[in-house]
Amino acid sequence: MNGPEPATAGRHESAQPPRPRAGRRWLRRILWILGALSVLVALLHTPPAKRLVTRGVVHLAARALGAEVEIGRLDYRLWAGEVSVEGVEVRRADLEIGCARARVALGLDAGVRVSLDAPRVVVTQGPQKDDGPPPEPSRPWTIVQRFDEVELHDGALELRDREGRPWLRLEGIEVRLESHEGHPRGTARVAEAAFGWPGAGIRVEPVRAEAEIEIEPDTGAVRVLRGEIVTGETTLAGQGRLEQIDPIFASAEGGGRVDARLLQLLVPD
Repeated sequence: MNGPEPATAGRHESAQPPRPRAGRRWLRRILWILGALSVLVALLHTPPAKRLVTRGVVHLAARALGAEVEIGRLDYRLWAGEVSVEGVEVRRADLEIGCARARVALGLDAGVRVSLDAPRVVVTQGPQKDDGPPPEPSRPWTIVQRFDEVELHDGALELRDREGRPWLRLEGIEVRLESHEGHPRGTARVAEAAFGWPGAGIRVEPVRAEAEIEIEPDTGAVRVLRGEIVTGETTLAGQGRLEQIDPIFASAEGGGRVDARLLQLLVPD
């Protein structure tokens, strides 16, 4: 005889555990985190938040540089990886920095790109110390090794002696550098320059120059691969190396045509 089906089969089927829902829980967590980040990014782009960020940046920069720091305007678009700063002023006894506008862009393919409009730097040589360890070499340009591309437009640089008298002035500086594994290389041009020794009555101006340069990754020195300097009827071409400033240490070699008036100025009878 065929009897009823055993009840154990039904009990076995009903005793199966429910399917785990861990995947759904993780999905909800990820969506919650993305939503919270979106709200945070939106709040950071409000005017009050940008003013708060600007004050924080000014405070941190002032402590790091030991100087007075001012920022006229700071703006950013975090979703696009862009930051811009306008009206930057840094003042210290031996250093003055100003920049009309600075832009930083971060791209997955192009890396970190920096553009500076009308930067101005004035460096005053510090007091001479007779004792104690020698000062660390001053190479402020090594910061560009952290970026993949740097452009500088209409820049200016002035170096002054301990009495505050300028002995080197560069105007209309244009620089473009591209870095490969921390090795920046590119071109530099100076539209107008003047140099001389304060109190010695020697002044050479106007001067213009252009060069192909690189920053050595191991030493941080600037190496001039090919350069040309023109003043009046004088044209000099060659190579050189700038080790540091304050105190300045540089070397150069090359040749060219020297105007008799410049030669008489530099080597008087």
